[in-house]
Amino acid sequence: IWLVGREPGQILSSMSNITSSGKAFATGTFQGQAQFWTMEPGKAPVRSKQIKVSSLPVLAVALSDDEKFAAAQSFQNPCCLIDCETRSVLRQLDFEDTSKFQRSLAFLPDNKTLVYPHTKGSLLVEDVATGTRHSQLVGHTERSIDSFAITPDGTKAMASGGNGNKQILLWEIPKPPTPLAP
Repeated sequence: IWLVGREPGQILSSMSNITSSGKAFATGTFQGQAQFWTMEPGKAPVRSKQIKVSSLPVLAVALSDDEKFAAAQSFQNPCCLIDCETRSVLRQLDFEDTSKFQRSLAFLPDNKTLVYPHTKGSLLVEDVATGTRHSQLVGHTERSIDSFAITPDGTKAMASGGNGNKQILLWEIPKPPTPLAP
């Protein structure tokens, strides 16, 4: 067992998935940073990069499986798309009507599609390169979504509703439409 992020003044507020290689993950801090970690067998994780994304706590962070991109949602601020190689914020994602208190974000295995909760109890599926929303998974109509999970192949999503909603919903995630050739 390794202690991660035990630096004075650095308190972790969120954690991402571990990539399928088993060698990387991301964390968010109460100080508004997204941090990126590498792991080697038998050794403690090492923070390789960090970027300040907000002055407020990072409530959700997701790392693409190819480790090229991350998304970070801070308290009452827009979600940021991060280029992990350059350590820069590429853009703020325009998530209209999303919860200001998101605690879940996830990339699909294609490393180009982000899933995030909508305030009206659905999940939104968006192409991060273009900002195009290609589907909305509807179900928890009167409650927000507290948390969700995506299958490893990216074909299904499961979510639980908040505020006492006792439902867990399972959806098929539609494939994005294929653009027509010119």
